[in-house]
Amino acid sequence: MKKIILTLGFIALLASCGSDSSIETDVQEVKEEAITEEADLNALPKVHLQWTAFKTEERVGVKGNFQKMQIVNYSKDANTIEGKINYGKVIIDESTVDTGDPARDNTLYQFFFKHLGGPIEAEFGELADGIAPVSITMNNKTAEKNFDYELNGNAIKIKGTIDILKDFQASEAFDSLHKQCYDLHEGVTGTDVAIEVEVIF
Repeated sequence: MKKIILTLGFIALLASCGSDSSIETDVQEVKEEAITEEADLNALPKVHLQWTAFKTEERVGVKGNFQKMQIVNYSKDANTIEGKINYGKVIIDESTVDTGDPARDNTLYQFFFKHLGGPIEAEFGELADGIAPVSITMNNKTAEKNFDYELNGNAIKIKGTIDILKDFQASEAFDSLHKQCYDLHEGVTGTDVAIEVEVIF
C-alpha cells in the first residue's frame, strides 16, 4: 500500500507539469489498483482466538487472545464453510498476547511465550461431522488434535483443549511461568488450556 501511495504522489507531481492524457490514464489505473488491493484486504477472513488457562486449586480461569494472527492457505472459492477452512493454517504472533492487563501480558510473554522459540501455528485437516482435525505446532513440537466445530452463518467456531506438557513438552516455559506466578497462583498452575477459534468469512 505504501508503494501505491508513493506512486500516486509521483504521478501527480508529473501531471502538475503538463496535461499529458496518458499520465491521467496511468493515475486512474493506479487508483483502481489501490481500490482493488484494499478490497482484497477487507475480504480476508477474520480470525479470533480465545484461550483460557487455569490457576489455583479452584481452577480460576484466565482468558486471553492475540492481537496479531492470520489465516493462510484457505480455500476462498469453496462452496461450504468447512471447505473454506479445510487445510487452512492459522499463524499466531505470540508476542502480541493480550489479556486486557498490560502487566500480565508482559509476564506471560517474558516468562512463558518467549521460551517457546517461535510463532505458534495451527493447520486444519478435512472438517466433517463436527470434527476438526488440527495440527498445532508450539515449542517446535507438533500435536495432532481433534477439536469440535459448529457453524453459524458465514462463521465457524472451533473448540478444543491442549496440554502444555503432554502435547508440547514445554516444561521450560511452564516452569518459568509457574515459578514467577507461584504466589498469585497459590502454588497451582494448570497445564491444560481451553482453545476457542472463530473464523468469519
